[in-house]
Amino acid sequence: MQIQEIHKWQKDHGAHNTVPVERACAERMIRLGEIEMEIKQMIQDRLKKVEEIKQTLELGKSSTQREIDDCMQVFTSLVHMIERSQAEVIEVIKEKQKATEKQAKGFIEVQEQEITDLMKRIAELQQLTQTEDHVHVLQSFPSMCTIPQTKDLSDVTVHTDPCLGTVRTALSKLVEFITEEENRFSSKDLGRMQQYSADVTIDDNTVHPELILSMDRKQLGHGNIRYDRPKNPKRFDFIIASLGMHRLGSGRHYWEISFGTMMRFLPKLLMIALLVFPTTISIKGPFVAAQDATEDEEVAEDVIAEDEDDEAEVEDDENTELTEEKEEEEEEDASSGEAKASPHADTTILFVKGEDFPANDIVKFLLGFTNKGSEEFVVESLDASFRYPQDFQFYIQNFTALQLGTAVGSQRQATFEYSFIPAEPMGGRPFGLVINLNYKDGNGNVFQDAVFNQTVTVTEREDGLDGETIFMYVFLSGLGLLVVVGLHQLLESRKRRRPTAKVEMGTSSHNDVDMSWIPQETLNQIMQSRRDKASPRRSPRKRAQKRSAGSDE
Repeated sequence: MQIQEIHKWQKDHGAHNTVPVERACAERMIRLGEIEMEIKQMIQDRLKKVEEIKQTLELGKSSTQREIDDCMQVFTSLVHMIERSQAEVIEVIKEKQKATEKQAKGFIEVQEQEITDLMKRIAELQQLTQTEDHVHVLQSFPSMCTIPQTKDLSDVTVHTDPCLGTVRTALSKLVEFITEEENRFSSKDLGRMQQYSADVTIDDNTVHPELILSMDRKQLGHGNIRYDRPKNPKRFDFIIASLGMHRLGSGRHYWEISFGTMMRFLPKLLMIALLVFPTTISIKGPFVAAQDATEDEEVAEDVIAEDEDDEAEVEDDENTELTEEKEEEEEEDASSGEAKASPHADTTILFVKGEDFPANDIVKFLLGFTNKGSEEFVVESLDASFRYPQDFQFYIQNFTALQLGTAVGSQRQATFEYSFIPAEPMGGRPFGLVINLNYKDGNGNVFQDAVFNQTVTVTEREDGLDGETIFMYVFLSGLGLLVVVGLHQLLESRKRRRPTAKVEMGTSSHNDVDMSWIPQETLNQIMQSRRDKASPRRSPRKRAQKRSAGSDE
């Protein structure tokens, strides 16, 4: 039976190459030794990675402890600052209250003294008005008719809130302290974050048509109008956005974003973004199996096939990149090979209405062409276009080209007129205006002269007065009239003052006495005494008695 099986095996595998069992076993043993070495190397790599992770954890612990110490220091300083500010504010409030009380006490003493003096003057006046000695009244009147000098009550003020603004000042100092600490830690954190800085370059093939891309492809602006960009399946059409040239992988990435006004990329740093992505570790290695020789050979063939596929993909990618680079170089060469101006021709431009470009209005200019050479030039066409102010290679609006076909002989001149109308939505925005003159010489060489190549601003058209503007003018006029009337009434009310009180300036003789200051009762007595003195019915005896009593009759 065994001989039959051997014979059958020889019959089935007689055409196959055979090796001795010892040799095949030795080859398998060598392969197993190689696999064992690879596994040991994998173990060493993982042990090394474990050590790196442990070291990272230790560094993280020390960094965490340092952050805790800084936090404790900052908040301890903040607590001390708050307590010190509280004590200072309370002390300032008490000092201001004491100063206010002292000032009020001084005012009260002065007012009480003035009240005492005024009461004395009232008593003297009452005593003088009750006396019957007319001569004494007249003699004392000049000194008693004046009001005593007192302190102006408008200068005597005591504030009810002497501590106004004290707490706010203390809080401002506290906020300054917190801001300084925040800036200190922000600068420290910024220094650590900047080690993860990433260079972001915007992909021009993905920019939305309403966005304007700078020359260095690092700045974007919103143009508020839709520009005509080359079609690309990667370009955003509905969402105003764009993508970067390079893909950001896992880990930490830092970049700074500046916001500015439209068409002006001013470096105003307003926001710092730090994106932390979870780091993933992909473990790839050969799947080792030592079941039998057949499975090993199949695995080896699969690995070789995969490696060949990967190499083919890499070669395709490299070929694609080389092709794209060649296309870009060809485009650059083509762009650099554009027609230029002839050294034997000269051009001048004159705008009829000045360099003002009102929207939805005619802009007209005259173009002068001078042939300084010995050959004849044929001016074929004249065209104008609006372009991106940041990159004149991108067109925004093309105007109809003026076909001329005018021959200009040697040492001759020609003048051409051209006009265009800027679109109304372009009002209030800057654009690059390019005016080209196309001509050729007798040999068929084509030339192009950029007569005007500058950034201009399209002004918005004034529509005149509308209903809203008229209403605003009427409202402001009425408001101004009300203000004038109010000021007039205020001035008139100030003019209506009470007549100034008369002031007795004294008397130099008996005839200069101001009778209006003498009480009516005294005047009646004086008049009665004069009548009695002039009456013949009065006896000399009564006159003598009155004279002896001190009367001046």
